[in-house]
Amino acid sequence: MILKEQKIKIVENIEIQVSSFEEQKIIAGVLKEITTKEQSARELAQSALDKVDVMKKSIFAKAFRGKLGTNNPEEESSIELLKQILDKTN
Repeated sequence: MILKEQKIKIVENIEIQVSSFEEQKIIAGVLKEITTKEQSARELAQSALDKVDVMKKSIFAKAFRGKLGTNNPEEESSIELLKQILDKTN
């Protein structure tokens, strides 16, 4: 029983500092702004990833149709170019 009373006294003596209501509103506003910016960044990143995916599919389609690159025999093969692009993205 004495141990329980001692614990209660210790807990009762703990001071917890709480910001004023105005300060809490400011903190909440800052957090909301950060969250909004983070969500916007996520959406932009996803949009960029979606565009990269479309580009990859387009490159593959052109490569399989033999329409990737030029007809200049001195230039590198389109298959080799495709391999380099895929190596860079992975």
